Amino acid sequence: MDNEISVLKDPIISWDISSLRTVRYEETKTTIFSSRNKKIQKIYTFPLENNQQLSFRVTNGFLSHRNILNSIWLKGHCIDSGDVFICIESSYIFQQTGCIVTPKIVEWGGDEIISLIELCQFSIQETSDLIKLRIDKLLFGDDIPKISTLNYISLDIANCSQLMLISENNVLNKIEDSIKNYCESYWQSYDLFGKKISLFFKFTIYPKKRFWTNHEINSLQLGDLVSLQNFKKNHTLNCLRGYIQTVSSFFPSHRYEVYLKMNEDDTRLEFGKDDIYEDEIENDSTLPPHEQIELEIFAGKTKILFNELCSIQEGSLIEIRDHSLPSVILSVMGTPILEGELVHFQEQLMVQITRKIT
Repeated sequence: MDNEISVLKDPIISWDISSLRTVRYEETKTTIFSSRNKKIQKIYTFPLENNQQLSFRVTNGFLSHRNILNSIWLKGHCIDSGDVFICIESSYIFQQTGCIVTPKIVEWGGDEIISLIELCQFSIQETSDLIKLRIDKLLFGDDIPKISTLNYISLDIANCSQLMLISENNVLNKIEDSIKNYCESYWQSYDLFGKKISLFFKFTIYPKKRFWTNHEINSLQLGDLVSLQNFKKNHTLNCLRGYIQTVSSFFPSHRYEVYLKMNEDDTRLEFGKDDIYEDEIENDSTLPPHEQIELEIFAGKTKILFNELCSIQEGSLIEIRDHSLPSVILSVMGTPILEGELVHFQEQLMVQITRKIT
């Protein structure tokens, strides 16, 4: 018999850094069966005092095998999320309260003898407090919803499903966010992930004239000065504007605005906006597109941990760990062509050409 070969058909998707910063790490117990077909299962665990393992299982695209006719159905709402249907195992209510509640008792109308809603509410008190769940009424007979149980959130104790929440996807997503925020193991994994993964950036300074002709670049000689942009922040502080860009072939180009700060002790970058817009750069509109050669002034590179990148805001400072400032390299399309040095000339910061790279 010929060996069968399984081929992964899901395409590989690249994300830019701005999208990556919005992604939270999922716990290693999460199982993604087929993201392309939207079949996903996630598990959030909560340890209990009696050493039992309580977990919330978020499931998308997998049909539940629960016998819904033998379960207790209720309708309720999560205060911060929306309306939900609640399906509870009778055995779980007995385990939590010592009272027997079955679909037959509910349909018989035993609510007049004892408040069955209060029993159900008490049996799921831990879950109710976590996601702010309130029960509105019991459902029986024709009131039981005829809905698909492909997408739901299940409460599992000792790996047995005891409770199921069913609602619209946007409501389930909000409930999952509430569960996630209270899950210690989730945040421990998230923090560990941020300390393990680092991203490399190169720091490039914008020259005042960004686009040059081939003749202009070739005519630069030793000692010539290249003008750089100088900006005032807070109307007092002069800064040198630039950008950092990931050094990776896996991510699409994305630039973060930064301002260079240098003193005798260290060299740091202050973050500006996430994106630098092309129309903010001073260009020669009379230059034909085919003659435009972009000149880059490479100043250094640095490494940023993932959790640091996620917490960076405008005004945050990062240290340039690998640089040779005031020496810089002038490049075209990433290829070094000239070396220079940052100098002051007539109250402006410029690059003076020191060597041609052949």
